[in-house]
Amino acid sequence: MNTNYSEIVKEVILNKKSINEYNLKFKEKIYISNELKKRKKLIDKFPEWGLNFELLLPNLLNIEQSSSEKTAEYKSKIINYNNILDLTGGFGIDSYFFSKRAEKLYFNEKNFELFYISKKNFEKLNIKNVEFFNYDAVEFLKYVENKFDLIYLDPSRRDNHNKKIIRIEEYDPNLDNLLEYIKNKSDYLLLKTSPLLDINYVLKKYQYIRKVIVISLENEVKELLFLFDFINTIQKIEYIAVLINQNITKEIYLSKDKSSINYSLPEIYLYEPDPAIMKLSFFGDLCNKYNLNKLEKNTHLFTNNCLNIDFPGNIYEIKNIVKIDKKELKKTINNENANLKVRNLPIKTIELKKKLKINDGGNYFVFATKLLNGKNRLIICNKVNR
Repeated sequence: MNTNYSEIVKEVILNKKSINEYNLKFKEKIYISNELKKRKKLIDKFPEWGLNFELLLPNLLNIEQSSSEKTAEYKSKIINYNNILDLTGGFGIDSYFFSKRAEKLYFNEKNFELFYISKKNFEKLNIKNVEFFNYDAVEFLKYVENKFDLIYLDPSRRDNHNKKIIRIEEYDPNLDNLLEYIKNKSDYLLLKTSPLLDINYVLKKYQYIRKVIVISLENEVKELLFLFDFINTIQKIEYIAVLINQNITKEIYLSKDKSSINYSLPEIYLYEPDPAIMKLSFFGDLCNKYNLNKLEKNTHLFTNNCLNIDFPGNIYEIKNIVKIDKKELKKTINNENANLKVRNLPIKTIELKKKLKINDGGNYFVFATKLLNGKNRLIICNKVNR
């Protein structure tokens, strides 16, 4: 392709031009449109790289599967290390942040295109403490003689038809085939998995896990991490919910110990946990830490009479509680828009919206849910700004 195409992509992004301003053939427009999609996706994930037009880009799926800047930066600080192996380097965003803290980083990627792109990009970024390898993961571990402080493993979670894989046994590479090699080559393993993976299943399947880390970015769970410790084998497992919002990162440590849960009808405030908290589901410890009562056994919303501004999630002030009825709802919100959320009821949000005839938006938040007394109600709230 003509090298001027990269300049067109740059001009469209930086100067907000339209590709229709250029005299392009249909195939050229298709090519540039694809390049723009990749570049814009990378800007969303990691602006420093996305706006560096010297860097090579892989296909869109590889960019979509890459870590974001903030999650990669957090991972690079989980433990201390001098030398690290990224066994499945991919597009290299995680490795980039690991390299900032490591004396030496070993980057292995079996896909030649990704290996080549990452190697060239690191050269352009003038990163000199990284050594690149293009091997299958098992073959590399057989081949390498080094001992590492930490091995990072981010297996592919797509099948041959690019469909998402949930079961850990189907990941590529398969940890079952790697674990003994990793244990002999490293003190620690940091494993990244699908956010949908069952945590208890992984804990039952593998020994040596010392930390379970759930990372949410802007209120969406993005990563589920397991830190294996092959040195200290008697430590208690730590569970950490990491909440990254804008430029603020919060770590919430929760205990699996079965703390008692108090229940009550809605009081003054309603609390909606961050998705990372929901993934861990240690609601007894959550209630104890933040002085909360749960609305109902299967309704994962909480309440109290005293505002706890430090709560890890959204907080609402309750304005009214009414039957799930259009007329009853309108008495409080009039004809304003409202943001509807359904919890622990056998109806989809879109169906209930139609029934109640409300549109998204506005300052009201309406939770349709089951209460402690078994009644289904609408809890009408305003969000507490913090």
